[in-house]
Amino acid sequence: MTIEDRKKDSIEKLSENLYRNDGTVTKHRHGVLHKRHYDVSDDWSGEGNPPKRPIDRNSTFKKFFIGSIVFFFSSVIFALYTFYGGFNIVSNENISLSVLGPAFTEGGSDLNLQFEIKNSNRQALEYADLIIEYPRGATLLGDKDIVRLTKSIGNIGSGKSASENIKIVIFGDEDSERIVKATLEYRLEGSNAIFLKETTFPVHVKSSPISISVSDLREVNANQEISIDVEMLANSDKVLRNMLLRIEYPAGFTLLGTTPEATYGNNVWRLGDFDKLARKKITIRGKLTGEDGEERSFRIYGGQEDEKDREAIGIIYGSVLETLTIKRPFIETKLLINGESGTDFVIPTNGRVNGELVWVNNLPDRMLDAELFVLIEGDAIDKKTVSVFPGFFNSQNNTIMWNKDTVPMLEQIQGGDGGSFSFTFNVLPAFSGNRVILKNPELTLEAGVSARRVKEGNVPEKITSSEKKVVRVSSNVQLSSFVRYYDGPFKNSGGLPPRADKETTYTITWTVLNSSNNLSNTLVKTTLPSYVRFLGNISPNGEEVSFNDKSREIIWNIGSVDQGVGVDGPIRQLSFQIGLTASLSQVGNSATVMGESLLTTKDTFTNANITVTKNILTTRLSGDTGIKAWDDIVSK
Repeated sequence: MTIEDRKKDSIEKLSENLYRNDGTVTKHRHGVLHKRHYDVSDDWSGEGNPPKRPIDRNSTFKKFFIGSIVFFFSSVIFALYTFYGGFNIVSNENISLSVLGPAFTEGGSDLNLQFEIKNSNRQALEYADLIIEYPRGATLLGDKDIVRLTKSIGNIGSGKSASENIKIVIFGDEDSERIVKATLEYRLEGSNAIFLKETTFPVHVKSSPISISVSDLREVNANQEISIDVEMLANSDKVLRNMLLRIEYPAGFTLLGTTPEATYGNNVWRLGDFDKLARKKITIRGKLTGEDGEERSFRIYGGQEDEKDREAIGIIYGSVLETLTIKRPFIETKLLINGESGTDFVIPTNGRVNGELVWVNNLPDRMLDAELFVLIEGDAIDKKTVSVFPGFFNSQNNTIMWNKDTVPMLEQIQGGDGGSFSFTFNVLPAFSGNRVILKNPELTLEAGVSARRVKEGNVPEKITSSEKKVVRVSSNVQLSSFVRYYDGPFKNSGGLPPRADKETTYTITWTVLNSSNNLSNTLVKTTLPSYVRFLGNISPNGEEVSFNDKSREIIWNIGSVDQGVGVDGPIRQLSFQIGLTASLSQVGNSATVMGESLLTTKDTFTNANITVTKNILTTRLSGDTGIKAWDDIVSK
């Protein structure tokens, strides 16, 4: 049948279906199913291979992947069931690990513990290690000082036992509990996996080699000076070697001083060896800031110094956590110095102190007969310059007072009332004539208030409040600079007055004076004009001087300068020689030989940075021997 015959046959069948007598119509969904015919030979001679069905490679990979997953999970499930269910060989439940020993110990004494291991499995445990962990010392910050010991046990056969006797030393606070942890690590035959069996053993520390006590202080007023006594007592019959005490201060605490001074930093004291019942005390002074009701904690540690770090505690024998609650003071005072509310201030020599005492009654109750004061301690005050109004300055005891006699409103202060008073004074000059008046000048200003409070039942109660400020006075540092032709350590040459296009040499001299405080990192520098040469000659020869050809900067590195230099002792001085070659454009005028001089230094007492400047130098040689009028004017 040809293709044309097939097409006719299809059309005829379609017409029959459309116009059959039973009235039904057969509908075909075109575009969904298409009948296609292919010319395929129906004669196969048997030669060659029959047509092969294409291989689905994706299907093969999927079967392999699914089979692998099934095998893996089957293996894991079987292993877990075998190990923990005891069906086959080994179960962790069939291994016992126990610790035998006293449940109580004296801190610092030997503690003998016996560790028992029994293997009730059908298979041996291989490469077994016993690991013991325990905190050696006492700490408030968690058990960070963990000691770790490892004992090799070897193989433990089926039904066999092993034991180890281990001696340890545990320290801790009295009546504290320390935990000893034991871990058995082992392997199984034919496996590299490491398995674990763990247990713990609590030990109660009956006593500590030391005891630490803190002065009974539970509540403090905000921003008021407090004093805390910390005492360490030896309880051990043995000598405690190389003892340290460490105090960690809370946030908001300002340290004002300690007795004795700390050995390392401001919070670690070396107390040496402690015999039985030895006792040593540390006193710290400071202030706490914070909101009403807030708590601040001091962490205190005592123990033996670390073998590798002398400033750290290696073994903590005892510790204390001391918590203070901040309370708002009944009468609050705030002393401002030059408009600032800090605790330490630095003012320049010959400076002025502007003080303001702000106060407020924080209670709902009335305050009667209030007295406010500012006590000024130190020799740096210039009493003649004290000014206060209203109020009164008592020059005998350096106290500024405000009471009901000078301020009538202080006789009765209602709850919530407040105010402020001001005062001023100058500090004394650092030196007078040929001597330094003060060394390391410092002033302490203590401000306070006292009053009577009448509570319910008309019961009178006196209350007080105070705070301190420290004012340090910076050293008076002076720099001088001058130019010479005839005077000085060098012989100068060239015309005087200087001539255009001809070189004339000059001597430049710097002098430094210092009054009351030692200085460090002291430098003096200047810059030379382009037409001025640095000749390299300096006096004295031992001074450290450098010159940069590109920047044309000369630097004198003085370093340290003692107090009293140039006043009570010899002056610090440097001379160096330069060469000036003026141009025709400078004829008829004085020529600049050196730019501005700048001195920078640090006051070691106040930690203040000090800067002193001097103006440029010209050919005007005032004060030089043999100088004549017009010798400074450049000529042709």
